[in-house]
Amino acid sequence: MAVSPAAPLAASVTAVPAAPVEVELSATVCVALTAEVLGQLLQTLLSNALEAVAGRPDARIVVSSEKINGSRLRIVIADNGPGIAVTPCDRVFDPFFTTRSDRP
Repeated sequence: MAVSPAAPLAASVTAVPAAPVEVELSATVCVALTAEVLGQLLQTLLSNALEAVAGRPDARIVVSSEKINGSRLRIVIADNGPGIAVTPCDRVFDPFFTTRSDRP
């Protein structure tokens, strides 16, 4: 299915008020996701980025995308939050992994 990341991303950004988000997207590409699944994924990642920059006077989130080899899409969501310590990096892709102290 041909999906532009712009539509789900726009819905995700507007779902979070006052989001300091810069968007730099490339052209439409074919992806193996529905717009709803892509939107959910982007909203989750944006929510994580917003938590990371909360309270920072210089908060910044940049969303960009690019085609790779003409058939793949790379979406990057970058923020200027504190990052993750080196120690738990091997677990960062585990389901429900968090470094937040207020979550189990």
